[in-house]
Amino acid sequence: CPAVYRIHEKPSQDKTDTLKAMLSPLGYSILQADHGSLQRVLSQAKGRPEAAAVSMMVLRSMMKARYSTENLGHFGIAADYYCHFTSPIRRYPDLVVHRMLRAALTKRPQRFDQEVAALPWIGEHSSDMERVADEAARESQELKMVEYLANHVGESFPAVVSGVASYGIYARLECTAEGFLPMRALGREYFAFDAARHVLTGEETGRTFRLGQRLPVTLVRAEPATRKLELKPAEGRDLRGLR
Repeated sequence: CPAVYRIHEKPSQDKTDTLKAMLSPLGYSILQADHGSLQRVLSQAKGRPEAAAVSMMVLRSMMKARYSTENLGHFGIAADYYCHFTSPIRRYPDLVVHRMLRAALTKRPQRFDQEVAALPWIGEHSSDMERVADEAARESQELKMVEYLANHVGESFPAVVSGVASYGIYARLECTAEGFLPMRALGREYFAFDAARHVLTGEETGRTFRLGQRLPVTLVRAEPATRKLELKPAEGRDLRGLR
C-alpha cells in the first residue's frame, strides 16, 4: 500500500564523532551512536548538573525526522515501520495515510493514481511545513520568555553552560531560557578555545568554561525585539571554583 512514512535515520558518522568529542570532557563515552549507548549516557547524566546539556547534545546529534515514501525506519523510537495515524486535523500526512488505507480496503477512487504520484511531493512539502511550524513555535516561546525576564534585569540566577564558542558562552537558566555571555564579560584575560572539546581556557588564570558547568549569572539585558538575553558571571562569586 503506498504511504507517507515518518522516517528518522540513524546519526551520521560526522555527528557521532562530534558527539563523542563533546561528551568526553564531561566523563561520558560512547562506542557508537546506537540506542543502548545513547540511553546509557542519558541515564548516567540523570540528576547531574550537566543533565540538560548532555540531553541537548544527544538530541542535536540526531538526524531530523521527516516524511518520505521510502521507509527507512525510525531510529528515535527504534521502529522498523512508522507512520502517523492520529487525527487528520493534526497533520496532513495523517490524512494521506487514511486515504491510502481506505483505497486499499475499498474500491480505489478515480484519482488514486494521481494521489500516489503526488506522494513524494507531499512528503517533502509536509517536512518543510513542519520545520516552519517548529521555528515559529520556538520563536514565540523565546519572545515570551525574554518579555518575562525583562522585568528581572540585574537579578542573578543559577545556570548551566549550554554552549561554548570562540566568541563567548551560552548559559541555560533553570526556567529553560538561554542567554549569552560575550567574551568581555569573562574578564580581561585571553581565553583559548578548544573547538573539539568545546572548552574555553584562560591563559593567565587557567579558568575553564565547559559544557554542563554550573555558572551563576546576572541578567544584564533582555531585548524582546531580538529575543536575546545578555548575561555576565554573577558578582561576589569565586569563579576560580568553577574549574
